[in-house]
Amino acid sequence: MLGSTAWLPSRPQSSRGLKNANDFRSEKERGAAPAAPRLFVIGAPFDRLTAPEGTTLAKARVKSGQCAFRIDGELRPFEAMFYRRHLLPVGEALAGPAILLQRESTTVIPPRCSAFNAAAGNLVLKVAGDVR
Repeated sequence: MLGSTAWLPSRPQSSRGLKNANDFRSEKERGAAPAAPRLFVIGAPFDRLTAPEGTTLAKARVKSGQCAFRIDGELRPFEAMFYRRHLLPVGEALAGPAILLQRESTTVIPPRCSAFNAAAGNLVLKVAGDVR
């Protein structure tokens, strides 16, 4: 949480973690100093993240469907394309409205916006009216 202090136990914990939430409170109540947060990441190292090669928007496309967006204060119907996020080609822009499906999340690209898959696998969105 931005602007807050994380109180972590002053002693290392087993792989099973804390017994209960009271372990956090007891550390704070005893006046233990806030510990530096420890971060554990599971998955591929960042230097191995890459976007797929040899894919096309047509291969990534799943279907099209009706959706609605509020434009200039008015709810309007649109035909949106649905894509598999992991199959988006590198550098090829796709225009909104579009819905990118992913196992962990769903990304909605509204009308007047666009997106492309960067070489490192990041999704770069251009918002309508953004001059950058």
